[in-house]
Amino acid sequence: HLQVLVILRGHLDPPDVFWVHPRSEPAYHHLCAELEVPRRAAALNQRLDYALELCEARRQQVSQQHETQQTLLVVALVAVTVLFTPARIIRHTGESPADGAATAPGGDPA
Repeated sequence: HLQVLVILRGHLDPPDVFWVHPRSEPAYHHLCAELEVPRRAAALNQRLDYALELCEARRQQVSQQHETQQTLLVVALVAVTVLFTPARIIRHTGESPADGAATAPGGDPA
């Protein structure tokens, strides 16, 4: 019953079935040695660790891309605000900056 094996970081616990059939446990250990189960379990754990590292690296990359997109969006919004602010000021005051420069301090054109 290979389905009963529990792989815990290279340590294999004998299945609970050996509590009922203790004479079968030596055969289990012989089979594990013959099939090189500890070595295979270590190789599997190593591959799983590698896959976990890849997943973590990808998660960080996606998170960083998201942060970059948010930063670019904020920069774009600030740029749009800076571009449209002079137009709002002109509309609000009712005159263009060129008209204001040509007017003398007393209100008479120069």
